[in-house]
Amino acid sequence: MKTRNRITGIAAFLLLGAIGTLSAQQTMYSTASAGLSLRQGPGDKAKVLTRIPYGTRLTAMNMSDDTLATQQVVLGGLPGYWRKVKYKDTLGYVAEAYLSGIQPPKAGTKNMKSYVAQLSPVAGAALVREEKQENISEGGISVTRQLYKNGMVHSDFSGYEYMAESLQFPGQTVVTVYNLVRGLSDFAPVFKTSPELKEGKYTTKDAQGQEYTWEVRYTHENGLWLDEIKVGWEEGGYSNISIRSTEAEIIVTYSSGV
Repeated sequence: MKTRNRITGIAAFLLLGAIGTLSAQQTMYSTASAGLSLRQGPGDKAKVLTRIPYGTRLTAMNMSDDTLATQQVVLGGLPGYWRKVKYKDTLGYVAEAYLSGIQPPKAGTKNMKSYVAQLSPVAGAALVREEKQENISEGGISVTRQLYKNGMVHSDFSGYEYMAESLQFPGQTVVTVYNLVRGLSDFAPVFKTSPELKEGKYTTKDAQGQEYTWEVRYTHENGLWLDEIKVGWEEGGYSNISIRSTEAEIIVTYSSGV
């Protein structure tokens, strides 16, 4: 089906959990940088009981009896549902878009390679490919791929006046991964130029006047689904970062060159 091919099998399972079919409790983490509102009921008008700090571990509860929580909510351009959680000794509801089963980056984490190293040990030696190409004046290319025991894969590519890296997240959604990687210090200044996502193509500027071009794609079918985020900018060369969904995983790619 058209909608479902945009969501991985595991992510679809998590979505079903969010609308009331998941019976087991889950350990989750808050990914809201300014703190996540814990509300008395499943709605943005419900009383705020407290705010849950970024990175806090909490327990997501069974929601089989919460029919109101099946209503989709979009906050800051991020679609999701309401989820009942237990924070300390308090039960309440939070926006699912700001929950993750993966621990978010610790404060000061710089890049994707540092982040994945926090999450999991490596699974064997890295695969390295190096080639010299006579038509590249500076000597060749190098590609390194490292598998981690949690199933994530980090890749590095470097060549003459160009570099790229990617990180693969199995079984996640674009919303979840976006909230994880925008906590990295390499990317935080870029993502902060658009605190709320807007559908389509648009530009933003930072405090120094640097311009960023955004492309945000959604699917409008049986709800709203975030498919892809791309941001590009020029600063002594061209750089871009993208977060996109495939059939099996979410891939974050960063590249820079002249």
